[in-house]
Amino acid sequence: MPAPGERPLVRIVAIVFVLIPLAFGAVRWIQTGTDDRYLVLATAAIVASALAYRATHDRLRSPWVRGALSFVLATAASVVVARIQGATSIPAVAVVAVGFATCTTVAGVLGFLDRAVPDETDDAVGSPGSLVDAAFAAGMNAKDSMAVFAVYAPDAKVMPEGSPTLEGTAWHPAITDMIAGGASDFVLNATTAYGVGDLAYLVGTASFKMGGATQTVKYAEVLRKGADGKWRYVVDMFSGVTPPPAPAKK
Repeated sequence: MPAPGERPLVRIVAIVFVLIPLAFGAVRWIQTGTDDRYLVLATAAIVASALAYRATHDRLRSPWVRGALSFVLATAASVVVARIQGATSIPAVAVVAVGFATCTTVAGVLGFLDRAVPDETDDAVGSPGSLVDAAFAAGMNAKDSMAVFAVYAPDAKVMPEGSPTLEGTAWHPAITDMIAGGASDFVLNATTAYGVGDLAYLVGTASFKMGGATQTVKYAEVLRKGADGKWRYVVDMFSGVTPPPAPAKK
């Protein structure tokens, strides 16, 4: 399955839709030699659409909602600029504004979908989530509680076995108690990773030593990419692995 940004046809089509308004304006300018109004309108629509997508990057996950907002803002920007240029025919302005806004919106949605292609692997090696798992293990093995806290989002929810959901800093004592109790040799092995856009999840097993005995847990994690580009846990659920029962004696 292609990784995000590896579908060239989608990207090419998105670029074509961005260029359509500019091409329309350029043709008009070349034909008349002086009329650059459509080039200005095209630029206004592209800028407004780009700003709409940028402003909603970490607030709206749906490409369709972001596309609708982009369409409204691009249309409004084109209408405002046309009126500033002295346009008086409302129907003509509306047709051009809607046409340009449609092109920029389609380009934006295609660009979002191109970046949001799911990336799934069987062993999850090299996925963003596995790197967060590695950072968690490194922090625990170094007995650095602050490094462990840093891989969780401020609004993370932690769900240990036999415990209610812990939020905020309520789960911090569990980490510090494990470190103080001598927990060591943490190894996390994500077996499944799946991500779309700024969200991903991991499923796997982890092992560590406590009091000389090896402990094994299974886990499921949800991660989110923050505005700083870093991935962090937003949900962490884990529980012990019970060994299979010994075979009955005959």
